[in-house]
Amino acid sequence: MWSRVGFRVGIYTFLVYSAPTAVLLTFGGIFAREAFHAPYWLITLIFAAFFTASFLTRVLLLVRPIGRLIPYVITMMSISLVGLALVAISRSLLLYVVAFSVLGVPHGLGMPLAMISISRSFPEEERNRANSYFTSTMMAMQIAMPLVGGLALRYTGFRALMLYTTPAVLFLLLLTLWERAKLGPAPEAVGPRSPPVGPA
Repeated sequence: MWSRVGFRVGIYTFLVYSAPTAVLLTFGGIFAREAFHAPYWLITLIFAAFFTASFLTRVLLLVRPIGRLIPYVITMMSISLVGLALVAISRSLLLYVVAFSVLGVPHGLGMPLAMISISRSFPEEERNRANSYFTSTMMAMQIAMPLVGGLALRYTGFRALMLYTTPAVLFLLLLTLWERAKLGPAPEAVGPRSPPVGPA
């Protein structure tokens, strides 16, 4: 599985959106309460803004079918870097809400892009096996990241943890740029009615 470039890019994409998201959704509300004394109703609205940004991003993918995948992946990773940096430097509740909303965009892009990258890299008869490997990785990350994040928070603050995540995201972005040269030509645009086949 790992020998397929599209599978590797799919894993990179998933890691970039899932790792910060797991920490953000686990501890982000607690941080808003402790750092900014945000009331509980406002914390709920902050999460609503995050998921609204995610939802609208996925709607955009329906309206604008994906042709060349890598530009979307690079954009998603770059937005993740911006969002993480905004969380790290946030000194006001308003900026924190903006950062939270910005990180909703890669949350909306990450899973669809990862699945398209993987499905384009395997013939139909091998996709179930590839998806099994991918979902296993996904579940392992969902279990590990809150645990790792909780342990890290004992020694760093929430802002610092977000900041320390940015080098990992940058490294995966550079890996994706390096892998880009190995990908074949993009297939026709992938939309709701055209299955994601062919090279990534």
